[in-house]
Amino acid sequence: MAPIVFYGEHTASLSLYLDGLAPDLASRITILSPSNLATDFTQLSAAGLAVYVRGFEHVVRSGLDDALARVGVPRAWFTDDDLTALRGEQPGFQFYTMKRVGRFAGRMLALVGTTAALCERLRSFHATVLYWPCVLDETRVPEGAANRSPSPRIGVVGGDFRRSGLRELVIPALEGVPDAELILAQPIGAGIPGAKMLTFEPDFRRFIEAWRAAGPNILAHPPGRTRNAEMKSAGTLLASLYLGAVPIVADEPAFAGLDRPDGVIRVAADVAHWREAVLQLAAPETRAQYFARLAAYCRAAFPPNGPRPAIDFLLAAAEARRQSSPATAWRPRLSYRAAAFTRTMLSSFQSR
Repeated sequence: MAPIVFYGEHTASLSLYLDGLAPDLASRITILSPSNLATDFTQLSAAGLAVYVRGFEHVVRSGLDDALARVGVPRAWFTDDDLTALRGEQPGFQFYTMKRVGRFAGRMLALVGTTAALCERLRSFHATVLYWPCVLDETRVPEGAANRSPSPRIGVVGGDFRRSGLRELVIPALEGVPDAELILAQPIGAGIPGAKMLTFEPDFRRFIEAWRAAGPNILAHPPGRTRNAEMKSAGTLLASLYLGAVPIVADEPAFAGLDRPDGVIRVAADVAHWREAVLQLAAPETRAQYFARLAAYCRAAFPPNGPRPAIDFLLAAAEARRQSSPATAWRPRLSYRAAAFTRTMLSSFQSR
């Protein structure tokens, strides 16, 4: 196993930052998807350093973090969102109070953020904060894919917090665009008629495959209503590039300073501006020009060595650890196992 183990699912939160790393950096990192906690402990306890990805409620409540601390495994926390901001906006984040995040952060060797703004936020919890930018995965960049359809095929991805932007801006804008097609996925597409619907796919690699098959040539990224907006990265640009689509994005901090020379159309929250942007990309030749600019921008902005300083810091800690004895057996706390059993039983009952 590589010295650094990222403990999390292979969603966009990892793919946009790990896939495409320079070979010497990639060889030092393993991704371990959570499964059986006792089995996960055995693998994590042999790591030089464990990196928790985004949510950490389960490693705290189960006692896994305590167990890793006892056997001397240094740990870091990687996040691409401010979970304390999401706490009051989205289900599933109620655990992440300021107090709990602060307590957890104090146990970590370092915190890792994906934007300058997020890193600044994380510094309120820890003195050592590492910046980890997006990384372009050259193997996923298609050739000339923006020419696939003569008419605009607009895809919209993102969380439910962008639903109002979709309904209030994108959909009304498309009413004035001849032959426009709309491609959506859950949850943002729920209840919107006339669109081609795709099943939500959390695994980023399978997501790219499914959406590329659907064939959008424009990726619309409407504004989101969230306090977390200023913390977000420009990873959507990489997703757009991998799909062979030209991005039309809201005027949000993640895209500040970007515009048409970069292959990006950044628009204000106005239906007329969104319609104008889509019409501008109606011609396949225009989309091809924008797509070439987008590829050039992403290659310059998201190089394979971008996270090297952060990785070098983590590697130094991982290499300093000398794990000579095998991991001891460990089981999650009884309270955690009881709660998990209850959730399983309730789920089974509700599905009948």
